[in-house]
Amino acid sequence: MSRGRGGDIMLALSISPRLHGWGSRTDAGLGTTDVIAHAADEDRPVRSNAAAHGNPAMDMHPERLRFGPYRLLRTLDACPAADRLLALHEKKQTSHVVYRFGVFRDAAERRRFIAAVEPLARLDHSHLLPVEEYSFAADGRGWVVTPYTGSQTGLMSLTRLVADKGGQMSPSETERALTHTLEAAQAAHAVGLAHGPLTTDEVLIDRRGSASVELYGLARRLHPEQGGSDVDSTRALEVRSIVELGYQLLAGMRPSRPHIAPSRLVKRLDRRWDAFFAAGLSGAGFPTATDALASLPGAAGAPTLVEPGAARPRLVPVVRRSPLASPGVPSP
Repeated sequence: MSRGRGGDIMLALSISPRLHGWGSRTDAGLGTTDVIAHAADEDRPVRSNAAAHGNPAMDMHPERLRFGPYRLLRTLDACPAADRLLALHEKKQTSHVVYRFGVFRDAAERRRFIAAVEPLARLDHSHLLPVEEYSFAADGRGWVVTPYTGSQTGLMSLTRLVADKGGQMSPSETERALTHTLEAAQAAHAVGLAHGPLTTDEVLIDRRGSASVELYGLARRLHPEQGGSDVDSTRALEVRSIVELGYQLLAGMRPSRPHIAPSRLVKRLDRRWDAFFAAGLSGAGFPTATDALASLPGAAGAPTLVEPGAARPRLVPVVRRSPLASPGVPSP
């Protein structure tokens, strides 16, 4: 992992904390999207959601707020662990998300933050949201930078995508979502990491319809006392949660115990889905993400869910053009 030079964060009221421990990754993996910021965004003040994380809320004008080479443009919906801010890398003209965490008050807490984030910066997988850079401000807050995967209307989580589609997905889209999330888990497990139970809020969909897990395992590593110490059990729970997530996408409801065969809920559904969920939701479920992937109806060696020669299905975001969009701004 290479080390870069930190810049200044220019806050309102002329607060300029220095960045410490600036870190970066040499390969961003997924890369960044086109610049989606425009004049209307830049005129909107950035409002912090920090009150939800134990910090007083504050208004910050975007022209005066910097994080190293990034200009912070506007607030996005917060995630449980941190504020999210849309940021523009002014030299590269690329869009990113800056995560602003709470205050790490002593050296031990800061070391825990670095130890939790560094493994993410080393990951390189198309379905694991890459950490590009991370650092501390002088006030002790941790900052993490990732690519921006959204559109002019904001980030598209799997939760939002399913809601936009009326609460259910087609079998082909469900299999695509399961493949992406299981491949992410498989890659992370192979290097000794674990996330624990995964929710649709933690899966982001980009404008090409590709899913990625946001900040994989970071909450568990920041708060190990909440995640349990048995890594194997944590991985098993993670795989089971992904299978449950797939059932919800396909059937439009959480699986009960015992679960209802999805072919009873979805008309003309391939019965191989019944076998997949019977194996994944009964007893101990699939031992590993690899086993779950091999059991999907469209897995290699099994008949696919699409006609031969048909395009491979993808997750299709429901995209709405922003009323604030300016002429010349690329549309998703």
